[in-house]
Amino acid sequence: MQEYIGWPSTSSFKSYIEKNLIKNTDVCIEEINRAEFIYGPAVPLLQGKMTRPTALPRVMGKRLVALPAPIEEFHRDVVLCIDFFFVNGLPFLPTISRNIHFRTVERARSRSSREHARALSRVIDVYDNRGLNILQVDCDNEFDNEHVRAVIAPRVLDVANREEHVGPVERSIRTVKERVRCICHSLPYKRYTKVTVRSLVESVVLWLNSFPAVDGVSEDLSPAAIVQGRQHPDFSGNKILFGAYAIVYAGTTNNMHQHGERGIALLETDRPGRYRFMSLDSGRVIHSHS
Repeated sequence: MQEYIGWPSTSSFKSYIEKNLIKNTDVCIEEINRAEFIYGPAVPLLQGKMTRPTALPRVMGKRLVALPAPIEEFHRDVVLCIDFFFVNGLPFLPTISRNIHFRTVERARSRSSREHARALSRVIDVYDNRGLNILQVDCDNEFDNEHVRAVIAPRVLDVANREEHVGPVERSIRTVKERVRCICHSLPYKRYTKVTVRSLVESVVLWLNSFPAVDGVSEDLSPAAIVQGRQHPDFSGNKILFGAYAIVYAGTTNNMHQHGERGIALLETDRPGRYRFMSLDSGRVIHSHS
């Protein structure tokens, strides 16, 4: 009936029913409330009438967690473990630091030595920005090449013997893959695009870094707090699960283009409450907090 009479807002539709402005109908306000509770707002209303949301307040300066003196004194020097793994055929370069147990995962375009060096350079920058010194990089034979050695110099590159593995990063890869598999089986999808797989792996690593490691250097500070100065997770803002379907505000226009774009939630950005979505209309990544 709401569709038939031209999609009035739900509040207006309730008003018509309450005032008996529509004759010979058995629809009541309670049924409208139940429908909205079960199914959420009508999608055409969102696509046709969504308005510009109130902008999230900009954080002028992030309050970073100070590096505790004991960690700065005794754990300033870091040994980094690196390897390679695949999820659904997509290559990733994971790292984990001994003792601190801070994880990173870098998207890789290939397994070339130049790609190794490019990804490793970004990881080193993360530790350098916090004043932590990477003294040694543990890896297998795959990373023993001139490009990697040039990036980490004068640091030590400790290459495992043939048939040996770098234990910490192997266990980290197993943990990441287990959590990725759990999330995949909690969702109704049978296929995943490249952008969703990459965001899923990044999301898993983000949450692993957000809580203190069982055998880490601190019982209170997470690896992310130690290496990046990140605060504890804050659930005061709006939250949406990875893989959730949403109508995302796409902007207002003077034509018949929709105001709400269909999307799949991917990952929260550095600004709390603001997320990346995969647009179901274009396949591109869009940002929104509404």
